[in-house]
Amino acid sequence: MKIYIIVKNDIPYKSVPVITAHASLACYRKFESNENMIQWIHGIFRKVVCIVNETEFNALKTKLILCYSLNLH
Repeated sequence: MKIYIIVKNDIPYKSVPVITAHASLACYRKFESNENMIQWIHGIFRKVVCIVNETEFNALKTKLILCYSLNLH
């Protein structure tokens, strides 16, 4: 099980470790009672960081909004 963290390519690379650490913690805090999150946190809690451009970021954001509206999260 993995968490994917999406980072826009205009973010300075030296800031990426701090941003992704905060994103990971925020995700955990938001979903800490979710069965999948519990399984992830008790495993090796892998994280994948993807660097994307503005177009890719907006496309992913649109897909996530759709998933939330369909309650697929």
